[in-house]
Amino acid sequence: MHEGELFITGRLKDMIIVRGRNYYPQDLEATVHRCYAAAGPNSCAAFSIEREDQERVVIVQEIASAKDLDFSDIAKSIRAQIAERHGLQAHAIVLIAAGSLPKTASNKVQRSACKQAFLTDSFDAIYQDILPVQPADTQVDNQAMPSLSSLLSLSNDRSVSAAHLQQWLVTRLANTLQRPTQEIDIVESFAAYGIDSSSAVSMTDELAEALHQELDPMIFWEYPSIEKLSIYLSELCEAPKPIATV
Repeated sequence: MHEGELFITGRLKDMIIVRGRNYYPQDLEATVHRCYAAAGPNSCAAFSIEREDQERVVIVQEIASAKDLDFSDIAKSIRAQIAERHGLQAHAIVLIAAGSLPKTASNKVQRSACKQAFLTDSFDAIYQDILPVQPADTQVDNQAMPSLSSLLSLSNDRSVSAAHLQQWLVTRLANTLQRPTQEIDIVESFAAYGIDSSSAVSMTDELAEALHQELDPMIFWEYPSIEKLSIYLSELCEAPKPIATV
């Protein structure tokens, strides 16, 4: 209801609820359409599934033609836009052939059928990128997670080394994504890895405490890669702090 008028925004059963916040699948699908419009309207389905007691977002997108396409780049672009525009991490990106998305006779996407097809592995996927999900207490076979404070203590002259910040960010991001550190590229954007607002807030708090700086989670979008963020933070810590006047 708005100003006495009733607006129909979608079906309640299609609503995506992540960390207590509601997301309309149509909004996510519109974002995907901006990334890849070649397949035309009604060629995408967004829905959520439960993994390890958390709701995870899944995107299924039809591909108009498989000729001369880099599927990895398409999936990466979709994941980045979902993260940037909605603050969500896409758990799975599935690319399928045009015309294979479940739809009604009137060409409306059947999200429930899409969800069932994903859960039963019934899609004949051309390409899919699914983030691993493990219990919270499970560690990937990475090097032991160094504390940020211990790394900073290795810097000389009380300066903060960008290299040490990079090392911490690489390991922290790898553990968040449950991926080996070797798969983390310091020049790739955080959004491309699907870093959502919750992860950004958590890492910002850890950085702020260790660096004794007031930091805003928006730094993960203003300096959108490990390389850029570590350089910024290193320079920030080197800058002289203003002297308080009475």
